[in-house]
Amino acid sequence: MNTKILMSVLVIGLTAMAVGGAMTGAFFSDTEESTGNTFTAGTLDLTPDTSAAFVSGLTNLAPGVDNVAQSITVFNSGTIDGAQMDLSISITGEADGNNPKSPDASGNDMSDTEYAEALKVETLTWEANNLLSGISDTNSDGNTYIDLKEVANADLSDQVGLTADEKEKLRLDVTLDPTDKYSNAPQGDGVVIKVVFDLSQVAD
Repeated sequence: MNTKILMSVLVIGLTAMAVGGAMTGAFFSDTEESTGNTFTAGTLDLTPDTSAAFVSGLTNLAPGVDNVAQSITVFNSGTIDGAQMDLSISITGEADGNNPKSPDASGNDMSDTEYAEALKVETLTWEANNLLSGISDTNSDGNTYIDLKEVANADLSDQVGLTADEKEKLRLDVTLDPTDKYSNAPQGDGVVIKVVFDLSQVAD
């Protein structure tokens, strides 16, 4: 008798568990999908705003004659802010094609670096920051001013960057041999330089 009662209780318990399990799967549910999610990278797009070179005024130089400051404007036309601008100026050759043009018999052909030493840099700015303040006159060349060769050898990295859709100018002003140290030697000579703008999203 007790065995039959125990079996009945067991059957009732299993039946209740089965009913309970069936009820659990009967609750309402709904499924939705989110499709077409696109992830694209932004851009840092550094381009010259007008010209890739100093436009004018750095030709027909004469000793001690002040010149109009020249500028190159660059533009971050991308969608991402650039935190750091690394600048570099390098001497790439002679502007006179290695031919002396001095009309006097003693005129000698200056090399590109010799001519760069004869150019006093009056102004060098980026975003109104005076870059000359971090450059020293080495005095090894015998002149008493910061010249273009010293600027080319200087570290001009870690400058202020450009935000998206921002433009800024690098300004340069030079005077040829204001102390007359080089006499007639620079006449007819010249130098070619390259300016590199390197914009980074984050600062080093």
